[in-house]
Amino acid sequence: MFQSKKDWAFDQNILAQSIKLTNWREAAFVLNFTDREYQAFDLDTVIAAKGNKPAAEKSSSLESFLGQDFLDCIVGDVNLSYDSKLRWLTMNGEFVVTKFSIPHKIGLKITAPNTDGNDRNILNSEVFHYRMDSSPEELLSLGYGYTEAELRKARAKVAKSFHLDTTDVKDDFLIQLQNMRMQEFNNAFDELKVKFKKP
Repeated sequence: MFQSKKDWAFDQNILAQSIKLTNWREAAFVLNFTDREYQAFDLDTVIAAKGNKPAAEKSSSLESFLGQDFLDCIVGDVNLSYDSKLRWLTMNGEFVVTKFSIPHKIGLKITAPNTDGNDRNILNSEVFHYRMDSSPEELLSLGYGYTEAELRKARAKVAKSFHLDTTDVKDDFLIQLQNMRMQEFNNAFDELKVKFKKP
């Protein structure tokens, strides 16, 4: 899932659009088209930039983003698919589907997993009550074998992007979404910090 921009320098709508995409944060990004290149930015970086295009060094080329991050499953989710309806596994283990209009697509030929037809149909207005499933490590973008210092740094990084004290969001719905994401990050942090407690 992605939001695309053309020659992006500043766009006040990209912050709201990115916050809405956090329902699928680990499988979403922002794409910027220029005459010279296609740049891919992760959502946390875009949200932290508050509508401004982040510095070029915070981007990836679309080629490396798709060829490395996406294909290596750093970005994406095996339980997220689209075939006229968007389908994903929620944090509570339930598959949901909703009608979802995608005006612009980048085509990759990938065979969707078989479904048993027991997916719950939800309305677009209900989407944000069904956060895509992610492990605590995925929520905090932690790699294998992380240290306690890396865990704390990861939590501080997401707080910089999502905590209401660091953003200029005024819309009540977006404030609610950011609060929900911060609670998810805090819960993930609390779950993971236990392994570093001294016996």
